Amino acid sequence: MKKKLMLIILVIAVLSATAGALTIRSSAKNDRADAHRYYRSVEITEGDTLWSISSVYADELGMNTKEYLTELKRVNGMESDRIIAGTKLVVICAAEE
Repeated sequence: MKKKLMLIILVIAVLSATAGALTIRSSAKNDRADAHRYYRSVEITEGDTLWSISSVYADELGMNTKEYLTELKRVNGMESDRIIAGTKLVVICAAEE
């Protein structure tokens, strides 16, 4: 009986610690996501990919690269990942208020 009680207490402690850590991480992510967004145009250069462009801007908005890439395509009305050097792309940036 004491072993079961100790096991239950240990499981509760681990779950509580995990929930606390996730809450802190989520809060930090939301702070970045709430940053003022602005949009600017960038010229695509030879060798650029949507993934490489997304990896540059994603973190400042609290997104991972895949999330940012999806948003980037939505903002630019794109259905494919194909981009062409010399053309313009609207990127999403974050600025602290």
